[in-house]
Amino acid sequence: MTPALNMINILHSIFHWGIEHIALLLALYFEGYSMPSLLTPRELLSIISLSRALTLAQLAKNIAVVPNLSHNLIITTIQNIYQQGVPSLYSTLGRLNAKRFLSLLNSLGLWHSSLLRTNGLSIRGIKLLSFNQYEKYLYLRKIIANWEPMKVLREYLEIVGGATVTDINRDLGWAMIIRTKTLIQLGLITWRNKPFAKPFNKHIIHAILVKLGVEYGLLEVTPANIIKLKRI
Repeated sequence: MTPALNMINILHSIFHWGIEHIALLLALYFEGYSMPSLLTPRELLSIISLSRALTLAQLAKNIAVVPNLSHNLIITTIQNIYQQGVPSLYSTLGRLNAKRFLSLLNSLGLWHSSLLRTNGLSIRGIKLLSFNQYEKYLYLRKIIANWEPMKVLREYLEIVGGATVTDINRDLGWAMIIRTKTLIQLGLITWRNKPFAKPFNKHIIHAILVKLGVEYGLLEVTPANIIKLKRI
């Protein structure tokens, strides 16, 4: 998007969003943040409320891209944790990727470091292991579908019809930047001192949300790399 088009988008947003936000919009623009692509700021902030942004920020706090993420890797890793403990992951995934994977499992409610008696596996994680292969898939599909970052993405796609990773980043990532800026000012986010787009930065969108969304039949990607909602 050219600077001229970006400025036009800012002026269009000011008209639709309210004069009181001129300073914030211009400040973000001159700090180098892209403006929304497919929805107006008002529409985006109605999807991501302040309280919802706090939930998203907390869930995404430590998650990072996990190489070769898949349903099979999740199942195998949870089984290994249950049978051999967390240290077994260091030899199979490496220490850095093991920590990233555990952060993702924690965000999904499957693992927590305080649950020592079950090697960290939650009731949800233990329950998963009791199912056959197809039931495991359905159970994880439900968990992923109800994971707040996926819920927000699916709500957004239902409104816009389809979007690229860049569109999602510019829209939902922009809304998170706006919301986390306020949350930091209020002292509700203390682990970062600058606003952030996560979990709607490009890496997380592509490598976690879209990858899992497609594998669990929640999203689909067209040959033109347009991501669309897939009905459950």
